[in-house]
Amino acid sequence: MVPAFRPQSRFVLVLVLAAWFAGPALGENAPPQFLKRVLDQQYFAEGIQTGDIDGDGHLDLVCGPLWFEGPAFGTAHLFYDGTNFPNDRGYSNTFFSFVDDIDDDGLQDILRFGLPGTPAYWYRNPGRVGATKPKVLWERHLVLEAIDNESPTYVDITGDGIQEIVCSFGGKLGYVAPGKEPSDPWLFHPCSSQGTWHKYTHGLGVGDIDGDGRLDIVTSTGWWQQPKSLDGDPTWKAHHYPFSRRRGGGQMHCFDVDGDGNTDVITSLDGHGWGLVWHEQLTGDDNEPPFRVHRIMDDRSSDNRFGVSFSQLHALAMADLDGDGLQDIITGKCYWAHNGADQGARDPSVLYAFLLRRDENRTWFEPHLIDSDSGVGRQIVTRDVTGNGRVDIVTSNKKGIFLFDHQNTPFPQLTSIWHTAVAPLPRTGSGWQRRHTLLTQRARAGTGEILFLGDSITQGWEGSGRAIWKEFYEQRKAVNLGISGDRTQHVLWRLQHGNTDNVAPKACVLMIGTNNSRDNTSDEIAAGVESIIREIRFRLPSAKILVLAIFPRGPDNQDVRRKVNEAANKKIATFADEQMVHYLDIGQEFLNDDSTLSREIMPDLLHLSEAGYRIWAESIESKLKVLLQK
Repeated sequence: MVPAFRPQSRFVLVLVLAAWFAGPALGENAPPQFLKRVLDQQYFAEGIQTGDIDGDGHLDLVCGPLWFEGPAFGTAHLFYDGTNFPNDRGYSNTFFSFVDDIDDDGLQDILRFGLPGTPAYWYRNPGRVGATKPKVLWERHLVLEAIDNESPTYVDITGDGIQEIVCSFGGKLGYVAPGKEPSDPWLFHPCSSQGTWHKYTHGLGVGDIDGDGRLDIVTSTGWWQQPKSLDGDPTWKAHHYPFSRRRGGGQMHCFDVDGDGNTDVITSLDGHGWGLVWHEQLTGDDNEPPFRVHRIMDDRSSDNRFGVSFSQLHALAMADLDGDGLQDIITGKCYWAHNGADQGARDPSVLYAFLLRRDENRTWFEPHLIDSDSGVGRQIVTRDVTGNGRVDIVTSNKKGIFLFDHQNTPFPQLTSIWHTAVAPLPRTGSGWQRRHTLLTQRARAGTGEILFLGDSITQGWEGSGRAIWKEFYEQRKAVNLGISGDRTQHVLWRLQHGNTDNVAPKACVLMIGTNNSRDNTSDEIAAGVESIIREIRFRLPSAKILVLAIFPRGPDNQDVRRKVNEAANKKIATFADEQMVHYLDIGQEFLNDDSTLSREIMPDLLHLSEAGYRIWAESIESKLKVLLQK
């Protein structure tokens, strides 16, 4: 008996205002507006798709066992013997849906993937009369006994005009192509050697990474290059690279983010945790890493220049929402993805658009809240489903089925929450640029066991401290990444633009902040140091960090800038976890008993003499040995 469905449709007219939710400052301009429609509050599926099912020229929606007639979406039809599921526990038996004329009869059929590791089926469209006739189930055909990976996709990866399923199966990456006859089971074509991919592996996408006109496969651990010929199912060349060092996210997207002509990669880092990044593809000699990662958002709002942070980015889509010709990111919180067990699971179920912005010097993504009570599932539709000429957004999850009708209200310009000490910034002088390039080249040699990060006091190891450096650090192949005049914001920028691209040190020694003491408060300086610590932890997760208190400066303890630094040090000390981040204050070793500075140690009451560098080296040696042995 086919159950009779009465979708709990609610034609909810909601002008979705980003100001409703604690997010970025929006200024005086009107926020972006979408018409939110709750098509159903029942849980049918984690995925949703569009297609003209009944051939009337309007796009319809497919969600779980139902398809909704467009453009009103008020009438739903059952096409397989399915039902709804509890909103607060368990999972639907449909994670992804795709629409395609699989049997080439001119009608749009439906391709359905169940839970990861379960069979995939396609359903033959019986035609308009049959598709809309009550209690008529569509003819079902097996595609493959198991579709592995939590973000499989359906795309013409071979370039033959026929779409294939890209997934993993039996521990190998590959694609699933239709059989000779529409009713035949499909055939899996492996593209990789045996690997560790399994049904719950996260993160998958396709794109032309190398610009040869052929689509490649991208995973959280690298990309697989499609060969010129697919005859005989050859193994595709593997290029290993950590697009995610965490669990892996959802759909991975490949396009030219920064406009330099190279294909970049966008991905979330953990579908059940935190992190959204884009990886810039680099050009250069063979010693360069193939990509450089840029964080868009992480587990603290301070990591995002507009103060946005949320977890569980299990679905990502791309579309040009603001009509500027650039692809924007649409994502959100995957509501109750692990039934409340994930990090941040009880935070608001947000849906966001991250609009791509560029200027002459930088590329960034600007977050705009679309909704705070819907979220996403495992699949997002970005398409003009209402026929108004604008890109709409459709989602489905344990909260229901949602359509966000784009109303074309201009997106406002957002204001960054970052103060100067935490806003990454390059310096413009040619000398600084040359030094930065030199340090990047040093890092790319990839041999350093210890990194020293800082300003002129750190750079001074190459001057007054040269002999001491040779004695303590030369055999350890330490790398000096200090630049005279740098502030916290400059070190941040350098970390994000090459200074740590190809290094895997055991320890990093950080001393920075004294140059900020003229223009920033103690709290701002400490925040800048914390941002650097978090950047190092993100880029060099296996490295122990030794954070040194900002060294004393000025003639005595009444010096204004010394007082600013001392107050900053009290805050900086709290950042140590004594596991990966350690704090050490050696400032007293430079001072006389009355807290004055000797010019024998600091000739200009700021920079160290050779004697000063010996004090530095000897004062941290025992701690450094411990960190290097761990």
